[in-house]
Amino acid sequence: MKPLAVFDWNGTLFDDLEANLAGANAVVEMFGLPALTAEQYQDHFTFPILHFYVSLGIGTVEYLARHEEAAQRFLSVYEETALRCSLRDGAEDVLAWLNEHDVHRGGPKKLDRCVRWIPNSRCGNRAGRSMLLRKGRAVGKQKTKGRSPMC
Repeated sequence: MKPLAVFDWNGTLFDDLEANLAGANAVVEMFGLPALTAEQYQDHFTFPILHFYVSLGIGTVEYLARHEEAAQRFLSVYEETALRCSLRDGAEDVLAWLNEHDVHRGGPKKLDRCVRWIPNSRCGNRAGRSMLLRKGRAVGKQKTKGRSPMC
């Protein structure tokens, strides 16, 4: 049986606090609230996401009435800002080690929407929408099929 390593992507391998904060601030701005600091974001963030926004002072009914607009706004700002984000120190080394030792990697479903393919690395990918990285920095979005030649 092949070993399996399962981990979260956001904040664990991909340092995307800046992108999450920017996206959240785009949403709170929609509701006329002041921008959050990184500390406030981390103190309040929770799932389901509705509870996060309610904890910031947005009414449940008010948020639900505009949740699709809020989600689109968050994702638009997140994806743009994530281009400036990078892998956390040591993340590529961990992924390469797992690959070299034939350890299957897994994570949450949204992992397929995040950075999955690092050219010239041994990290591999999955089919789906990806954020393209070069030397550990996000540089653009790309559609991918299958696995990188290194895997």
